[in-house]
Amino acid sequence: GGGDGAEGSSSGEGKKSSGGGGSEGDKKKKGIVAKPFPAEYLEPLQTLLLGNPQLGVDKAIVKFLEDHQNVSARQLRMKITEIAVKERRDPEAPAQWYLRTPEEIEAWKIEDAKRAEKEKEKEKAKKAAGKDGS
Repeated sequence: GGGDGAEGSSSGEGKKSSGGGGSEGDKKKKGIVAKPFPAEYLEPLQTLLLGNPQLGVDKAIVKFLEDHQNVSARQLRMKITEIAVKERRDPEAPAQWYLRTPEEIEAWKIEDAKRAEKEKEKEKAKKAAGKDGS
């Protein structure tokens, strides 16, 4: 059979992924820690948002990834929502991007954690309500 050879080749002799510096092989761990957003990309990201006030999050991500491939869309989305907010501050003008201050970022992180907690509670309540019928 052809299946026997495959088992032998994955015995771990050739490539060790659980060793020292290799983070690629560690993805199977349950408590996955997101790779940090590269610090050198922060300024180009801010410049992109401020220079393109009309862009939504999705289009901003696509545009940023054209020049910076080694960052994931998920990382970008998280960083954009952390550092900036798109809103209309002038009733006469369309919504545009505004950078959050360090204080606003800290407050946002706290709010985001609370929001995530509420979402979990809602999910639990939905599952409990679903068992009752309608």
